[in-house]
Amino acid sequence: MNIDVHSHAIPADIIELYRSEPAKYGLSVSEEPGREKSLIMNNGHVFPLLDQFHDVKTRLADMDSRGVDVELVTPAPTIVFYDQPIKEALPLFQKINDALAAMCAKEPKRLIA
Repeated sequence: MNIDVHSHAIPADIIELYRSEPAKYGLSVSEEPGREKSLIMNNGHVFPLLDQFHDVKTRLADMDSRGVDVELVTPAPTIVFYDQPIKEALPLFQKINDALAAMCAKEPKRLIA
């Protein structure tokens, strides 16, 4: 059995959260026609928002193409704001954890949060 213990995800619920409140989180979602979907940080850093980060079917197809049976899924560093005060960060981290758990619950034999 092949297990990938270093695999990042950005759940769809979290993408929607950042899309709905870009000023609060300091990033925006770019979905320009003809361009790769991306997260754009206020500091100018652009992070590709690949389908396998949030779409379980695409993720499983990617895993299959790499011969991976199970992934240990963690939040992509781009969506975790380590510099925020704990009072502000804790509710966000709970939402991220809940969204990862929900994502993995769709394929519990192959995805572990």
